[in-house]
Amino acid sequence: MRLHQVTNLESGSDNPERYNGFKNKYLDELKDKEELIKQLRSIEKIHHTITLLYSAKDEEHNNAVVLLELLKNPEKSYKVFQELLDFR
Repeated sequence: MRLHQVTNLESGSDNPERYNGFKNKYLDELKDKEELIKQLRSIEKIHHTITLLYSAKDEEHNNAVVLLELLKNPEKSYKVFQELLDFR
């Protein structure tokens, strides 16, 4: 499995007031990482656990929270993932 690094998304994950903008940019970037999302889902199915790391100080507003939401409920995530859902 290859690890993918997120590009600099302008520090907004630590700031709840700017979190929605951060979240939308992060989801937009993940849209191009369909294979990575599939790999993470496969790992979770096999091992029943995956660990998501983040460096933000805010436990409720960070990239891991966004990614977890996407992995758990992709159909409820933002419109940028409609294309991803159509590939299933």
